[in-house]
Amino acid sequence: MKIIRRVSVRTRLLTALLCVSIVPAILIGIYASQVYSELFTGELSDFTEQAIRILDAELNAEFRRYKQVIDTVSISHEVQNGLTGRRGDIALKRAVDQIVLRRDFLRDLVLLDTDGAVIYSTGVASVPPSSLDLLIQLADEASSSDSFYYIGGTSGNLTMGLKIFKYPLGSEPVGYILAFINDALTNEIFSRVSIGTFGGEFFLLTDDGFVLASSSGLSGTQFMNHNLFAEVLAAESEGRESFASNVNGTYYLVVFSRSEENHTYLLAMIPQLAIQEGTRQVGRQLLILAAVTTAVCVALSILIYSSVAADFGDMTKMHIADQRRKRELELEALQYQINPHFLFNTLGTLKWAAVINKAPPIISEGLTSLSKLLQNVLLNKDEMITLREELSNLEHYFTIQKIRYADCFEVVHEVDEALLENPVPRLVLQPLAENAVLHGSEGGTRQIVITVRCQSLEGGILLEIKDNGSGFDPALLQRGSEMQLSGIGLSNVNERLKLYYGAESGLDIRSEVDVGTVCRIFIPEKQEA
Repeated sequence: MKIIRRVSVRTRLLTALLCVSIVPAILIGIYASQVYSELFTGELSDFTEQAIRILDAELNAEFRRYKQVIDTVSISHEVQNGLTGRRGDIALKRAVDQIVLRRDFLRDLVLLDTDGAVIYSTGVASVPPSSLDLLIQLADEASSSDSFYYIGGTSGNLTMGLKIFKYPLGSEPVGYILAFINDALTNEIFSRVSIGTFGGEFFLLTDDGFVLASSSGLSGTQFMNHNLFAEVLAAESEGRESFASNVNGTYYLVVFSRSEENHTYLLAMIPQLAIQEGTRQVGRQLLILAAVTTAVCVALSILIYSSVAADFGDMTKMHIADQRRKRELELEALQYQINPHFLFNTLGTLKWAAVINKAPPIISEGLTSLSKLLQNVLLNKDEMITLREELSNLEHYFTIQKIRYADCFEVVHEVDEALLENPVPRLVLQPLAENAVLHGSEGGTRQIVITVRCQSLEGGILLEIKDNGSGFDPALLQRGSEMQLSGIGLSNVNERLKLYYGAESGLDIRSEVDVGTVCRIFIPEKQEA
């Protein structure tokens, strides 16, 4: 905490705002990138699997057409005669030429007898004898089935071979037929689905892993990686059509499909780096978004900080002003505390001076009452005091007023002593007593009686000050006229009572000219200021 407090408020605020705004964006970006990568890989795998199935179906359809050509040639009467020794070279050539005339991708067609001697060839492809021997061997192994093998050269050729038997219903072999198909056929089919944008390649493989054709031109060789082809066989046995593999340090997504008809595999390989490129593009976009978000957050943070700093500065100024005013008030309070004590000490000195000088007792009593009253008024800050304390203040007030008005009134107390400890608002009776003294004796020559009554009523306490003085016209109160008594009005007393006790309390004044005035206060039970 101490280390944090050493950092400026601005730095802390900006750091907090940036963390709140940027950290969630970064976490969301990482999560979104991961989810997108998995989703993209899955979608690409599904797309490639569908593409493989479509291409495999198209390759099979093309191979069936060439099988039909081979079958048609092999059962031709002219071909059967030529292979069985009943030579008819011109008729054989004419018959074969008519069959293969419109096969655009058929590079060469070769007929051989059982000894391997060529009896017919279009002469387009140049095939070494050793390759012909190998193809004858493959045809023998395939027996009545078609066999596939690739012959290398200046231009690649996909070879379809078949062992020919005597027709019809013969089991005696009479020769061989070999169809050399141009790579342009497989290239044209591979080009119908593009995975080159991902750096991918297509391969057509034999059952033992030989490359018959590929979109990259790699053909006529053993498959590039024996372990990879083993993984293909393992995935096939598990019923899977795709998997990820590490080939020579590069990770690939491998998708394949097997043709039961031709005993071949059509395989696609897509580098993981190409797949990840799409993810990186999303990552770059997220990075740009994060940068924009950061810039916006920084701008907002500075704006918010400037606003908060301005408010904080205003609050600081207000706090400094409040502290200064507090010190001034404390000084004033100290001065006020000194002044009353000086006043009380002076009154005490005057009192004892009067006693020493044998002044009339009324002077000493007056000074004592004045000192007590001022102490209770100036030094006691409690809003609520006991009824006993309020009556004591009232007694001191009457003592002072008797000196002033030369005993023109008499005070009678009717107080239920059980109520003396009940709380009442401070100085709530003195304005009523002052009204009785000032206005009750106004214009009169006789001594008036002021009755102070405190009694318990149902639900509360009744405080009453009654005089038999000159009274006044109640209409003065109805017109809103306020009688000022020592700076405190009767309406002020009424407002204080309602503030403390609610609407059910208050000041009730009734007066009649030449009869007197009654002031009543009702204080509900169990009420506190």
